[in-house]
Amino acid sequence: MVACHAWLGARNLEAAARWFSPLWQSCPVELARLTGRGVLWSTLASRLDPYRRPADWKHAARLAPGLPPLDQEATLGDCLALHLALERLVELAGQRFGAGLPEGSERCGGGLRSPGFLSRHPDLLVRSRSLGCAGWMEALAHLVARSPLTLAIYPDLLGPVGPEVLLGPLSTPGRQGRSQTRWGDRWLALLARSVVGAILSPPPAHEKVLHLEQELQGALNRAARRSRRNDEPGAGPLVARAEAALLQAREEMARQRRERVAILARVLGRDPRDPGSPFLALRTLDMLLRSLLASAGMNMRAQWLRAEPGLPQETLARDLLFASPAEVSALLQRLRAERGAQAPALFGTSGAGFSAVVEALFPERWGPEERESLARLLTPPPLGPHPGPPPREFFDSPEGIELAEQADLDPQAARRLVDRFYRAEVPLPLSAPHDSSLSPGEILARIHRTVASPGPRASHAQGDSARKPQED
Repeated sequence: MVACHAWLGARNLEAAARWFSPLWQSCPVELARLTGRGVLWSTLASRLDPYRRPADWKHAARLAPGLPPLDQEATLGDCLALHLALERLVELAGQRFGAGLPEGSERCGGGLRSPGFLSRHPDLLVRSRSLGCAGWMEALAHLVARSPLTLAIYPDLLGPVGPEVLLGPLSTPGRQGRSQTRWGDRWLALLARSVVGAILSPPPAHEKVLHLEQELQGALNRAARRSRRNDEPGAGPLVARAEAALLQAREEMARQRRERVAILARVLGRDPRDPGSPFLALRTLDMLLRSLLASAGMNMRAQWLRAEPGLPQETLARDLLFASPAEVSALLQRLRAERGAQAPALFGTSGAGFSAVVEALFPERWGPEERESLARLLTPPPLGPHPGPPPREFFDSPEGIELAEQADLDPQAARRLVDRFYRAEVPLPLSAPHDSSLSPGEILARIHRTVASPGPRASHAQGDSARKPQED
């Protein structure tokens, strides 16, 4: 047991050194602190080595439900040890069964997300029967379903998280010793970057749909050759089965898109049954908005050039970028009343910034059943006793100190994170003085007003406009 503890701790530190040392010249040795739970789960994972006998895989799957869960009693070292073991298993399975091409993944990496896992796991899952790894994947799923860290950073691959798994403790490492270096802000940044990558990636069934599209095309080609050879028209039963499977997979992917926000809210600790640190949600929302607006820079610049000549002096372009559909519509009506046919084309019915956020969360549809969970996800977590931007003095109070301690943040780091969200403006590719935007907190406040309280009729119109801004 001592040797096992030492080996797992050394592996945790080896991985953490890659994430922390190059930028901050420090490595959190707390990540090497394991309990018996972490050793048990990591030992069980070793039985899933793809080069072992299938009987070992089945035995490990049967043992998994009886092991103590990685809950509040477990350490981050326990969670990290199991997660690293699972990633190593997927890497070995890719070699053993010949699955996955790292350069072929359409999913976003970043943070703790491994490019190898992002490409190999979907391929192992989609082609499990043809690769001969169906039994191994079934056994792996029993361990993945109990790994909090793996489920938290790969929700776009693994789907919903069961209620028996607690994700909140991942963002509340706490303090293990007053003399040790604080590393909570770095850990939260890694987690937040991982969640942003999951938000910007397709749903779990994406690779399955692509695979079935290829199979359907192959069936159509074979049916066409057979038809020319036998001079008999007709697609045949193989094509019909391929079309039915593809239709079912597309429906599954649409359902996963609708469920995405609820899963992400669960990962960020917004579920009252499994609360996490509000600083993780704050950091994630800040990263998400800044990355989305950076990627939409070219579209914003083009719309700005079209709109600049006719903008009224009292209206700032940065306000239009994040205005609600109702606010943009009111401005367009006023300009039409004043200028008639000479009214300039502005930003469509939704605003470029608003569309970027909604499009990332719901690329195909945005209906009333998602509005409640979307509003909950995009609402900044409460940090102070009063609504609105929390006062800096809050972090000098006992409540603020306790909140920062749970996330292993010193008061200065907590203030800096909050100031970045509520005060640091998002840069825009526009000419001065409109080259800086609102802060992420102000942007989300505008979006939340539109998402949280539109009427039934307005919600349908906004869903259409969120998919594709219409030029007026």
